[in-house]
Amino acid sequence: MKRAFTLIELLVVIAIIAILAAILFPVFAQAREKARQTSCLSNQKQIGTAFMMYAQDYDETWPGDALPDVGEASRWGTYYWPFLVNAYVKGAPQSYNRTKGGIFVCPTDPSTGQELAGARTTKVWPEPATSWGLQRDPARGNNLWYWCSYSINELVSDTAPSLAAWETPAESFLMLEANDSEIEGDELNELQGVPVANSGPGGSAHSGGLNFLYQDGHAKWSRLSFTAAAGTARNWAWRFPPSDGGGANARGPWSPAGND
Repeated sequence: MKRAFTLIELLVVIAIIAILAAILFPVFAQAREKARQTSCLSNQKQIGTAFMMYAQDYDETWPGDALPDVGEASRWGTYYWPFLVNAYVKGAPQSYNRTKGGIFVCPTDPSTGQELAGARTTKVWPEPATSWGLQRDPARGNNLWYWCSYSINELVSDTAPSLAAWETPAESFLMLEANDSEIEGDELNELQGVPVANSGPGGSAHSGGLNFLYQDGHAKWSRLSFTAAAGTARNWAWRFPPSDGGGANARGPWSPAGND
C-alpha cells in the first residue's frame, strides 16, 4: 500500500517553497537589474569611444555648437550630438515609431524618449532629420521624438568643446543618464530615477546609483547622494552629482576648471 502525504506534510512543503520564493525573488530581481546596469555601462563606453573618434577627426574638439551660427536652433553639439557621433558606432538613435533599443538606450530607462521641438526641429527638417531616420509625431506637436537615455554635460558642447580646455578629463562629466539631450548641475531633476512627483522622469536608478561617462572615455557606476527637501529635485541638496548654478557657476566635474 502506497503512503500518501498528509495535509500537514503538504502544508510544510508549501511553506518551505513560499519561504524560498520570498528569499530568491529579490535576488533574481537584483541580478536582473545588475545585468541592465552592465548593459547601460557598456553603452556608455561605446558612446565614449565614439566621442573620442569624433574628437580625433575634428582637431581634438567634442561636438560643439557651431558658432558663429547663433541662436537657439544652432546648438548642434547640445541638441544633435547623438546624430553627430552615430557614424562612429553601430546604430543610431531610433525614431519614436521604431522599437526602443540600441546603444543609446538604457534598459532601465522608463521614459517616453527625448524630443526635438520648435526651432530645434525646423533647423534639421526635412534634412538631415529624415536621413537620421526621424519622423514627425502628429500626436506630439509634430516634434521629432527619438529613443535616448543619455545627456551630454552642456558645458562640453556650448562652452568648452575643446579637449584642451578641460583640466581634469578623468574627473569631468561627459555623459549622464538623464531625460534630455543635455544637462547641467542645476537640472538634476532630469536624472533617471528621480520621481515624477519631483519633476523627474520616474523609474528606478541602478541600485540607488547611475552610470557616468567621463571625458577620458571611462565609465563607472556611482551612488546618487542627496538630501531631499521641499520642492522639485532641482532644489534638493545634491552631494553627487553635485548641484550648482549651471553655466558660469558650474564647478567640480561639470566645469572645465574642475574644482577651482
